[in-house]
Parts: sequence; structure tokens; C-alpha cells
Amino acid sequence: GGLASSLGELVTLAAHNLPVMVVCFNNARMGMLDSEEERLHMAPFFTELPPTNFARVAEACGVEAVRVEEPGNLASALHRALTSRRPFVVDVAIDPLERESTALEAAPAVARA
Repeated sequence: GGLASSLGELVTLAAHNLPVMVVCFNNARMGMLDSEEERLHMAPFFTELPPTNFARVAEACGVEAVRVEEPGNLASALHRALTSRRPFVVDVAIDPLERESTALEAAPAVARA
């Protein structure tokens, strides 16, 4: 949900050709709200989002992008983003019940690849 709430910034990246890589861990949920509700021992309440391909949204804003649906494709997607020297979105589809912190556990290995 974090990228969904700041989509206008993609237009800014494109307009100024800023070499920024955005990695979206896309679990189709408002993860911060999920975490807060869990911390308060509340049931999830309106935290699900419709499936969204943020790579396509980014491209519509003029930003290069790739969607990663298989873990084995993440390293090549990140390499492509890092070498583009342009604004780039990597939309990583993760399980809706997976937390972003779990998805980040692979980051050190990917960085070495």
C-alpha cells in the first residue's frame, strides 16, 4: 500500500529523470495498517487492496519497470534497475500474508549476486 499512496512521485521521477530505484514488495495489502492492527490485537480491517501491477503503473508514468513474480528472477531485475541509471520500479509480488521483513531476508544474497 505504500507505493499506492505515493504514485504521484513516479511522475516526478520521470519528469526529472532521477536515477532512483523503487522496490515495491507487493502483497496487495496495506502492510503498515496490518502491522498496527496486529499490534493492537485487532482483526484486519479494510487492509486488502485489489491486485495491482505497479510495473505497468510505473510505465504509464514514464518510468522503466519490471514485475518479479518468481524469486529466481529478482537478482536480474535488480541488476537491470541498478544499471539503467534512470528511474526504475521493481514490483516484487509476494504472498499476501508475507510481511515485508520476511521478503527482505534474501536481500544480502541478492546484493552479492
